[in-house]
Amino acid sequence: MIAQYFTEKGQKIGQKNGEMSILSYQISKRFNIEKELVMPRLGQLESNDLMELSGLILDYDKPEPIYKWIDTRIDSRKEKSQC
Repeated sequence: MIAQYFTEKGQKIGQKNGEMSILSYQISKRFNIEKELVMPRLGQLESNDLMELSGLILDYDKPEPIYKWIDTRIDSRKEKSQC
């Protein structure tokens, strides 16, 4: 039971890391930004946020709206956790 818990937790962490890696690559290529600048922000998002963001990348021609979306999502999570 404990082993299963840690296995599932490890899989979720691995999945999120993979999603972050792909998204940081896409953002860096599309907007000519270094991946290392994108990763800290992506690390604050949850998996479902990363999935939603993957579609938004296609909608914008500059990175500022994406940064704003990320910051808004992070702020809303902070507000929910404080309640």
